[in-house]
Amino acid sequence: MIADGPRTEAAGELEKCQAGRAIIKQVDWDCEVLTNYSETNLGCRKRISSGLDWVFNQVEEAIILEDDCLPDITFFRFCEELLEKYRHHEQIMAIAGDNFQFNQQKTPYSYYFSRYAHSWGWATWKRSWQHYDREMKLWPQVKAENCLQDILEDDLAIRCWSNVFQQVYDERLDTWDYPWQLSCWIRRGLTILPNINLVSNIGFEAEGTHTKGKNPLANLPTKMMSFPLKHPPFILRNTQADNFTEKQLFSGQIQATDPNHAPLNLIEEGVNKLNENQNGEALTLFQEAIAQYPDVPHLNYGKALALARLGYPRQAVDSLKSLLDIVPSHKKAQLLLGELRAGTVGQLMEQATAALQSGQVNEAFHWLNQAKSCKQPIIGLDYLRAACFLQMNQPAAALEALYEELRYFPNNLEAKECRQELISAYPELVTGTIEDAEFQALYQRIRPYTMLSEARLYSLFSLVKQICLANISGNIVECGVAGGGSTALMAAVIQRYSKQQRYLYAFDSFEGMPLPTDADQFNQIPADATGWGTGTCAAPESSVREICTQLGVWQIVQTVKGYFEHTLPTVRNAIGMIAFLHMDGDWYESTKNILDNLYDRVVNHGVIQVDDYGHWSGCRQAIHEFESQRQIHFDIKPIDSTGVWFSCPDKFPLNPILEPDLVQEFYQDDPVAHDIESQMSQNERFQLYYILRKLLPEISAPLRFVEIGSYAGSSLFLTCRTLDRMAVDFHGFTVEPGGTPAFYELLPKLADRVTHLREFSHQAVSELAQIFESDGNFPLFIFIDGDHSYQGVRQDILDYFPLLAPGGIMAFHDYLPAMNDENREGILFHHGDKEPGIRQACEEIMENIYGCEAIDIFLLYPTDPTQTQAHLPIIPGVFSTIRVYRKSTNKPVGD
Repeated sequence: MIADGPRTEAAGELEKCQAGRAIIKQVDWDCEVLTNYSETNLGCRKRISSGLDWVFNQVEEAIILEDDCLPDITFFRFCEELLEKYRHHEQIMAIAGDNFQFNQQKTPYSYYFSRYAHSWGWATWKRSWQHYDREMKLWPQVKAENCLQDILEDDLAIRCWSNVFQQVYDERLDTWDYPWQLSCWIRRGLTILPNINLVSNIGFEAEGTHTKGKNPLANLPTKMMSFPLKHPPFILRNTQADNFTEKQLFSGQIQATDPNHAPLNLIEEGVNKLNENQNGEALTLFQEAIAQYPDVPHLNYGKALALARLGYPRQAVDSLKSLLDIVPSHKKAQLLLGELRAGTVGQLMEQATAALQSGQVNEAFHWLNQAKSCKQPIIGLDYLRAACFLQMNQPAAALEALYEELRYFPNNLEAKECRQELISAYPELVTGTIEDAEFQALYQRIRPYTMLSEARLYSLFSLVKQICLANISGNIVECGVAGGGSTALMAAVIQRYSKQQRYLYAFDSFEGMPLPTDADQFNQIPADATGWGTGTCAAPESSVREICTQLGVWQIVQTVKGYFEHTLPTVRNAIGMIAFLHMDGDWYESTKNILDNLYDRVVNHGVIQVDDYGHWSGCRQAIHEFESQRQIHFDIKPIDSTGVWFSCPDKFPLNPILEPDLVQEFYQDDPVAHDIESQMSQNERFQLYYILRKLLPEISAPLRFVEIGSYAGSSLFLTCRTLDRMAVDFHGFTVEPGGTPAFYELLPKLADRVTHLREFSHQAVSELAQIFESDGNFPLFIFIDGDHSYQGVRQDILDYFPLLAPGGIMAFHDYLPAMNDENREGILFHHGDKEPGIRQACEEIMENIYGCEAIDIFLLYPTDPTQTQAHLPIIPGVFSTIRVYRKSTNKPVGD
């Protein structure tokens, strides 16, 4: 018991103080009574604060009532339970019994969190009270740094509170509670407020000491709190309730008797604000109207509409229910509720909400799992899942559910606030620990778009980077994309480090996980019972586009929508060869579909990362069954508790007929090994190498060759490198009217051995003919890779075959079979929707007119389907597009 002494100037106060203290002596129930009485009058500010200092020197926590506060009996149990529950939550500064929402329930739970430290019946801990600053020593700094801007975010409120705090600081206002409010705000603290009023202040008008005037808060009726308490799933400030409090009690100073706020004026103004899409102002107006006229239920529709538009669907639903409980035939309310809680999913959400409110978390979880399996995005569904996960002490899963909510409904402010609060409470969920500055910069950008752990993301980053730096040909493929964070991460690595063109193909249903099988379990729990079963891990395609656009890599990414069993068999050829495959399909069937359709498209030395190997039993089973079927073994390397990766065993065996030394020398001379971009596959480059090493006739004069179409210079480099290895005296002629920058970087290195004719082949032929005829040394090798049209190739043959030395070799690139239903799409993709004329020209001129027979050249990897470039679609049945002819030794030059 704390009491001040009597004021000497107030007649009769000494007797009243004595009478009050006499009442305390009459306490006869079983308790200890401790008193702290002042014999002199210290004043409101000093007496209450010094008294509470004394209290918290005795105890660690206390329930505090002023003499004019009359509590409902349930107030004490309410405080007692919450003092225990939040004893170690530093953000919670106090628990109050006041509710100044005027019969509006702003939460479906027993209480909410507020920035306003009401003190007409309250409770707190010593840990909180130790921050009380009676002298307001920090106020000048708070004022100078405009700290209230971050707290109140409203100019009128800032002016109001700054004026109040200044008066208290200047000792023009004698009160203890405003310094307590400032202390709480400096700590960014929250106060728990009940969803009903538990304390009535009866100390107003004539009998009041400090409050003798009329006040709308005087003698507010109390209600009994229901137990057990329904606890909010998140520690989040209720902004709607706080905004109302600020307008009603502080900066707004809206009085219930103000004639300017008659219901018709408020409604009309609120409707106008709704029509102008000024929903925040509309909400305030409807809340004011409801507070003044709680018996007009139709006002809840305007409030609900504003809440829904502002991104508070759960509160909008509560408001609509309040209306429909009284006016069940309200059509607009029914329609809006139908939009917010549509169909079967909406019904399941309602069942889950009811279960959550009654503390039946497992039952709520069951309903929400069923709702997700419907694969129908409804605002608030994943928000409810997050609430369940938190009740189940799974904050990481709760955060992922909130991310999922915001991918579909980015304007859901409830979910945004919950996400931010969760991150504040568990910063380790998003804080990077891997010491790689480049990765961390990307990680912070993509984290909201992925469910992968930091370790697995860093593995993707590192492995794709290694693929690019090692110049391993092929595209990147991801099966299981969700929000697109891992997709964007890998695309960023491609953009920064790839030495050759490649794409990233992103496969996903974009509507959530398919049905799992009995094989899909985690710790023997069926997948659908874990909260991450059918319909989960969902995101729209727009989520992938959003993060890829943010990183500037969207042009690299191709999304493919649909379930794997439908998409992979139809596009496995169109996506070309694969250098890196990220498997994130979770289930047995999904993993099996990926391996069955894409494993044979992974290049030698390619890499596969599996996201779910350590988590889902079905994923492991599918991988080991595949090993057994193929009689192969994956050298599986762990990343974390669930992710693994492995390099692919060589699936395309080396041609055993080839001499090992020849193969090793080719590897050394291959232009790709020297970072020179090539438009030819490895098989084709080897065939060119083989022609030069094995098929050219021996001559005594310097060897001459002609290349028509050099582009980036890869084949020109290989030809020169091969002839150098053969220690042949040679000179080449490259006919290239254009060429890439790489080609012009290469030319100076070959200046003494190669002559560049920067003109079209039909223009260069006469000059070359004069050179060759002048000394009788005609080229032994002519490689044609220029104009691919029938007319262009035909003309090149007619112009250059006569210049080929007897016994010499003429080779063509991009020779393709006749088109049919199986290969048409691939051929047209390679050649700009036009069939190349090389085959037709070769058949008509080389074979039918000149009588040349094609020479079969060994392939390096006979089963490798890689095309001219690994990133391009595979043409079924085509393993090389090199076509080779030898000119008869009996056919003289000029024929």
